Amino acid sequence: MGARQKIRLVRADSGFFDDQLLSFLEQRRLPYIVVARLTPWIKREAQHVEQWRALQEAYAVGEFRLKLLGWQTARRFVVIRAVVREGRGLAGQIGSADYSRPRKFRERLERWLDLVRVLWPACPAQISCYGDYMLIQPAVALAAKEA
Repeated sequence: MGARQKIRLVRADSGFFDDQLLSFLEQRRLPYIVVARLTPWIKREAQHVEQWRALQEAYAVGEFRLKLLGWQTARRFVVIRAVVREGRGLAGQIGSADYSRPRKFRERLERWLDLVRVLWPACPAQISCYGDYMLIQPAVALAAKEA
């Protein structure tokens, strides 16, 4: 048998967003990042975040603490905010001028994805092979244990 490995970080999707699992990880002092379900309570708290740290011109990160119904303790939630631009969809967010230049548009998509992966390394997003769109599974907030 090989040597035992130490778990450095647990990452999980919203299917594991559960007080029992989070309490289990906390009892064992395991750091974690779990994507949170966007419930009305989490959404309301995220809308009241006042302090934001800029990641780039169109993105910022904020946080809040919240004890959900039935939970043993309040936990830290980290949220990413994007500035809404004119237009619809991702092209509207990134800028329609960049969308008309495929190479520039792909560069903007890659920069955006790099920023997301700073906070969420396992982000399930992919840029198409032609660089004309990004596939992203829905997820908005992250629950993270304070270090």
